[in-house]
Amino acid sequence: MTTQVAPNEGLNSELNSTELGAFIAKNKALVIGLILLIIGATAGYGIFSYVKNQQNEKAAQTLYSFETGSLEKFKKGEIDSAAMVSELKTILGEFGDSSAAISTTLLAVDHLTNKGQNQEAFEIISLISASNSLQSYFINVRKAVIQQDLKDYDGAIVTLKELKSNDRALSMGRIELELGRSYLAKGDTASAKGHFERVLTLTTENVYKSLAKYHLNTIK
Repeated sequence: MTTQVAPNEGLNSELNSTELGAFIAKNKALVIGLILLIIGATAGYGIFSYVKNQQNEKAAQTLYSFETGSLEKFKKGEIDSAAMVSELKTILGEFGDSSAAISTTLLAVDHLTNKGQNQEAFEIISLISASNSLQSYFINVRKAVIQQDLKDYDGAIVTLKELKSNDRALSMGRIELELGRSYLAKGDTASAKGHFERVLTLTTENVYKSLAKYHLNTIK
């Protein structure tokens, strides 16, 4: 008489021969669930990466079209700032979190400030946020200059102090110089003098030291 073995009995016997196998044999449902979870997570990450790459590609194409279209027309004076800024705001509403959006926005900001349209420049630079300290430096150094041009010296001081804490601050001499200028514009000559004097102690570009000396001479 032939003894029939249950389909899983042989497998269970093999698994029970080791400590790990015994655990798997007793907890098959848990182990299978974990395996499916890992497979699902891996597949999910792959889908997420694909979708993210597709979004980045679409963002890059859209921003490039804006740069070569409306932004170039604004630069040439073929359209006004309102039309250009309106289009950029719409684009940032959809792709504002892409790295390409930051470089395009800063380019638009430079074109606006070159034409003295600082309020519009401040509006759009306030719509972007940095994802790392290097981006933060390039955004905030422009933002501070715009705030100075708008005579928002308190705002400029806040922005510049944030830059001082940035571990990627490329030119501490410029930051100290702009802080001095902001305090000087407010009439706080003591604070201004302190920042100008600090520029002279830093290893920084000579142009910033020359400007600091000039301002110190005007204070005396």
